[in-house]
Amino acid sequence: MEKIRITAKEVTNKLGLTSLIYKEGRREVANIAYPAPAKYQDIPGILKGYRAGVNLTSASGFCWDTHDTIDTPKKTVEEYLTKVYYNKEVVIIYK
Repeated sequence: MEKIRITAKEVTNKLGLTSLIYKEGRREVANIAYPAPAKYQDIPGILKGYRAGVNLTSASGFCWDTHDTIDTPKKTVEEYLTKVYYNKEVVIIYK
């Protein structure tokens, strides 16, 4: 069985928003957006929980609901990746 190696790494952008990015090689396949910092919490539409998202194409993707902890989004992304690569063994390495 072929192994697919996916690395997951936390990244913080210049606004202070943090995400856990899943990459296969150089291609981003999924991400988990973390809650926005406290200074952004008063703005309507700002993320107040953890949300998993996947990249379907280079221009579009799909996101699930927000959750209070990171455990459910991590499980959702891992299940999604094992279904996408159904004939391969998926190894996720957290850095």
